[in-house]
This record gives sequence, C-alpha cells and structure tokens, in this order.
Amino acid sequence: MSGLISKELFWFKAPVLSNYYLGRPIYRFLWAPPFGLPVLLTVELNETDGVLNTRFVNRYPQAMLSSAQVVAWSKPEIERINELKRMIQAGQEVADNTERLTSAVQRLDYIKLSGTPLIITDKATVLSPRQIQQFIGLLNQVKFWQSASCQPSDCFDGANYTLEAHEANRYHMVNRGCFMENSEGIYNCCKFLLDLSPAKSEANN
Repeated sequence: MSGLISKELFWFKAPVLSNYYLGRPIYRFLWAPPFGLPVLLTVELNETDGVLNTRFVNRYPQAMLSSAQVVAWSKPEIERINELKRMIQAGQEVADNTERLTSAVQRLDYIKLSGTPLIITDKATVLSPRQIQQFIGLLNQVKFWQSASCQPSDCFDGANYTLEAHEANRYHMVNRGCFMENSEGIYNCCKFLLDLSPAKSEANN
C-alpha cells in the first residue's frame, strides 16, 4: 500500500487490515474524489448481517498547522488577493484575474482550515443479508481477489480509490488512479457501497 494511502488511513484512525485478521470479515473502501474530501467506507460482517460505516472528515486528513504556520502560509495568499483586487478595480484582465482571485481565496480558506482540529464523523448503515450477498457476489463476479493490486493508468481526473478485503484466510487490496466504469469492474463494487452510504449524494456531484 502506498505511503499516501497509509497516511490517509492513519488520519482516519482506521486499523491496519493487512497485518492480521481482526476476527470478522472486513471490507474497506477509501474514496478520494478529484474535487472533494476523502471518505472512508467500512463493511464489517457478523453472523447474521453487517454494518456499513461511513467516515467523513471536515478537512483534508493531515497534521494540524500551528498558529505560526497558518500566519506564515496565509501572508503571501493575502498579499496576492489584495493585489488581484486592485487589478480588478483598475480593469486589468478582469476575467482572468477574477478566476485567479477565486483560486487564491480558496487556497487561503484551505490554509486557515488546516489550522483547525480534524473532526471525524461516523454514520452507520445496517446492511441486510441480501445486500451483503449482492456485494460479495460483485467481488467474485469482477474477480476482485485475482485483480492486480496496482496498475498503470492513462486516466488523469484526479480521483483515487482503494478497495481492501480481509476474510478469515485471505487479504487483498486493489488501488486505482481514477473512478472509471471500465476499471476491471472494481468500480461496480465501490459504487455499490457508495449507493448504500450517506456519501452517495457526494458521489453523484
């Protein structure tokens, strides 16, 4: 598993699945959309049914910036914002500068948010035996267990998704660099979980 994925799972406070079996089948989907915050979906099965837990974060999962870092990183963005505002008021390249101003404001907001505590929110969804059978059936249908963990991709939409599964006698992980329907059918497994979770609305945006 790549370092970036491991870091995101660490900040999500998610256990390592690959080390050893945790006593129950667990299936985990880490979804990083191109223009949004990552979401972690985890299915845990018991003898009768299962639970799908959807974990959200309020900002990108990484270490919180100190007050000094926020001030230092914000200063050039604030200067850039003020400069762009002056240029717009003077009528200089209004269209391009308006777009640059929007980007600069977004970067400043991101810096400020990085100086606030990371908030993790969990939402649980109980799965029926039929839904579990459908998901397991999809994994087998797309030959998840035989799929290459990583492979080169010519997709550059910025999305990234990782599907892990740990059953009593086996573990496997598949990571793909974009959220495409032709990704060996793995897309269908991930979309099935998204459609059952509160993250569905974000997936459709």
